[in-house]
Amino acid sequence: MLDIAKIKESMYAGLEPMGLMIYSERPEATKEKRTEFLVASLPVGFRSREIGGQEGSYDANVSTARIEIFVKDDMKASFPNEAAELRLSELTTSLLGLFPIIDRTNDVGFVKPRVLNSCSSDSNGYHYCVVQCTVSTLL
Repeated sequence: MLDIAKIKESMYAGLEPMGLMIYSERPEATKEKRTEFLVASLPVGFRSREIGGQEGSYDANVSTARIEIFVKDDMKASFPNEAAELRLSELTTSLLGLFPIIDRTNDVGFVKPRVLNSCSSDSNGYHYCVVQCTVSTLL
């Protein structure tokens, strides 16, 4: 049976080597200010990969995960955007190096990462990068 909580647990565990706080959605700008953090989510539904038979009986599903890396702009630097972009590039390279993320305990894998947005400003003092990957169950 498809268990979204276990899939998210596997995703967060796979991202732990980054050493950053992981949120399920973008925190408000008024909350505790962090210099770097991740937002990891499952923004789209799961699709069954079964051919024939009872729907969901084998629990073979596929979806997309979205991972956003946020880096606070360094307002003390001569070029604050450049400082954030350099750090964002380092973190993106580290993130891509984690793939494939496979959790045999929960039978879920995160593969085929794609950088959708390499560096943009969120107009709240942060630059961010968006990486999407394929999520597969029943490996």
